[in-house]
Formats: sequence, structure tokens, C-alpha cells
Amino acid sequence: MPRPICAGLVFAFCSGLLSGCAAPSVAPVEVSTTALPQIIAHRGGTGDAPENTLEAIRLAVAHHADAMWLTVQLSKDGVPVLYRPADLSALTDAKGPVSARTAAELARVNAGWSFRQANVQGADAYPYRSRPVGIPTLREALQVIPASMPVILDMKALPAEPQTQAVARVLSEENAWSRVTLYSTEAEYQGSFAAYPQAKIFESRDATRTRLVRVLLQQGCVDAPAEHASAAFELHRTVTVVEKFTLGEGRSEVNATLWTPATVACFRQRPDVRIVAIAVNNADDYRAAACLGIDAVLSDSPAKMTAIRAGIGGALRGGGKRTANSVRFNGLDRLDKNLKLRYFGLCALFPTGRWLSLRNDILKRVYRFKCGVRQSKRERFRTSPRSSKRLTQRTGLVIFTSSTSAATSSG
Repeated sequence: MPRPICAGLVFAFCSGLLSGCAAPSVAPVEVSTTALPQIIAHRGGTGDAPENTLEAIRLAVAHHADAMWLTVQLSKDGVPVLYRPADLSALTDAKGPVSARTAAELARVNAGWSFRQANVQGADAYPYRSRPVGIPTLREALQVIPASMPVILDMKALPAEPQTQAVARVLSEENAWSRVTLYSTEAEYQGSFAAYPQAKIFESRDATRTRLVRVLLQQGCVDAPAEHASAAFELHRTVTVVEKFTLGEGRSEVNATLWTPATVACFRQRPDVRIVAIAVNNADDYRAAACLGIDAVLSDSPAKMTAIRAGIGGALRGGGKRTANSVRFNGLDRLDKNLKLRYFGLCALFPTGRWLSLRNDILKRVYRFKCGVRQSKRERFRTSPRSSKRLTQRTGLVIFTSSTSAATSSG
């Protein structure tokens, strides 16, 4: 009898983990197969070209990014332009705030002055010092980006009201409201854009952060996002924990992973909540995001990340025909049944009340498997019949070698 093998705790397995951490078991729902997480070009693709420039946008489109994330400020003459830092000296050959120059003057500033890239000898080079690229307007960017590509506009300048009005005017004139979602770290923008019923807005960063931290600190899922909401936060981030006491305060810096099975499950309590993981720039983080059922990742280099996605997708497509016969676990990530059986065996999870107390143990197994495509023989997780029985008793995980059968449980 063949030894039971779970060859790679990937999307379906992690989806089961999420449903187990979130809520009681529910019946699977048949849905169409979904893709790996979408790739959003951060600042137009700041790793491939000068950020927030038309050059970066064109390259991101050529590299098959799924969406564009652009940073907006207001020029002296009230025109929305694409630039991120507070001072022009951070990235350009000019100095001073964006708001001190007109849109025409900003177009003559070299936004690629500080962009650094290794040359063929491996030394640092500044290719755009000899071929300048200006700071574009929001209108110019919307006209260059394909009409079918979603755009996320990150509002950077304060006060919010003047920029909100200027951006709204451009979106109306370019008929772009339907493809644009608005984001800001400043909660003031949620209030100012609320005056426009056609506006799609990410929930405030404060709300997202508070919910993530509460779940991670075992305080439960409080105030899950509303239906059709969008939320974005870093996959990993250094956070400062402040403890206040009588004689002062103490601080500790922690490298935290914010998106976990438990936090994703909290955000998924209501239908059609879109989650974006920020700063996903390598293969391991992309696989982790896919395993968690993240909708999209914000990446600096569309060229690099689309190649990573293509490699994972190619491995999945290589073994068999995709069909519409897919399973959805508790409204989370989906994976084609045939692909699951073909590549990873059938790993069925039966959620029970024990999941919450066993969360840390399960997470260790997730990271051991790396939530990726088929691993090398040395990296694969193998169990003997005896250890498989123990694993089943402890976690509700049942491992099958059959390619045709499935099991169900009321758990």
C-alpha cells in the first residue's frame, strides 16, 4: 500500500486552514476557477523605472501587470500630478514641495534623476540622467493606461478637500470613476470622497491596522469589513510596541506578519471583501499570499513578479486540463479539483473547535510546506501511516492517496 503523502500544502489546504480558523464548517460552494493573486504595479513599477512616470506605466503594462497604483499630489495651479515624497529633492533634480510649482514646471523636472540600476558590469548607473522623464499629470496617466486596467490612486497631500475636488473633476472628465479605487493613509480622505457616491474607497488604514492587531493579539474579530469593502496592508511590517507605565514608557520593535489565516478569515466574514497585500516582492511572499487567498499583491517590479507568477501558473497547467469543477472553502481561496488531485493529493481538512487552540501548530506546518508548487524531494512533507493517524487525531487533517475520492465531515 503506498505511503500517504501530502505533497505540498498549497491553495486548497491553506483555504481549509482559513475556514477552520474562522468559523464552523460550511458546505462547499461550486464556483469558477480563480487565478493566482493579481499583481499591482506599485507607483507604476518603481523597481523597473522611475516611479509614478509614464515610462514606468508603459513598462508595467508591457510586463502584464493587472492593475496600477499611483501616488497623487496637487500642483501649485491645482492640477493632480503623480509624485510621492514631500520634497522634489528626494527623487528629482529639483528642490522644494510639489505644491510650489505648476504642472507645466513639474513636467520639465527630471523625475528619473535618482533612479538607480545596475549596468552590465554590475555597477550602479543612472540611466535617466541622460534621458529625462517629467512628472506627469493624473489626466495624462489615465489616458495612457488601458481603459480595462484598474487603477488605485494613493492620496498623499493635505488638506484633503482641495485635492479631492481636483481629482474628482479629472475622473469625471475622463469617465474614469468605474476603474479607479481611492486609497490614503490619511483618514481625512475617506470623509472628503464620501461626498461622491460613485467613489470607491479603501477602508481607512487605521481601521485595517486595528482589526489586524486585535486578531493577532487574540482579541477576536471585531467589526469585520462591510460587504464589497477593500482593505490593504503590508504582508510583513516592522511595528513598534509601546508600553506605558508610571515612570515613562518602553518600546520594542517587532517584525510582524500581518496577513495570516486568522486575520484573512476575519476580513472574509462578509461577502466580496477585497484584500491587497502590500510589499510582496519575492517568490516566497507571493506563494504565501496565494496560499492565504489574498486577492492582489502590491509589488515594486511587475517584470519580476509576473515572471514568478508565470512559473507557478505554468507548473499548475503542465499536469492536466483545467476544468470548471472547482471547490470554494468557506468563501475563501479556490483551486481546481483536478489540479489539486494531480499535483498535491487530496488533503481534506475537517474544521472543529480545536482549530483555534491548534492555530500555531498549523501555521508551522503551513510555513514548512511553504505554500508553493511541488517542492523538491528533500522539502516534501511525508508521513508514515502511524504519524498520519496521530496527525488526524490532533488536527482533523486527513490525507488521501486516492485521485478520485473525497471525504466529508460535519466536524
